[in-house]
Amino acid sequence: MGDDVDNIREFDDRLHRFAEELNRDADRVTFPTTTAASKQLTRNYRSTQSILRFSTQALTARATNSELLDVEAISEAVTRLKADTDHDESRIDTVVRKYLL
Repeated sequence: MGDDVDNIREFDDRLHRFAEELNRDADRVTFPTTTAASKQLTRNYRSTQSILRFSTQALTARATNSELLDVEAISEAVTRLKADTDHDESRIDTVVRKYLL
């Protein structure tokens, strides 16, 4: 399974399925496997605020001028994160390349 966001997204389904499998021939999982409560995490311990802000903006950046994005819907779906650091020495460099056809 490893680092896969589906481990979180499918937690309820997997928990119920695993409990059923484990209890097939004996009572091994004796606690209720009701739906797990969701908790929205908003604090980031790995990135600086500059990187978090850049990442949020990158989600609504069009790859091409003709690409259509529902920026408002994307912005509403994004959970804004706050960096858990007092310093921010991040530097984000970008390279712009023009290709001549």
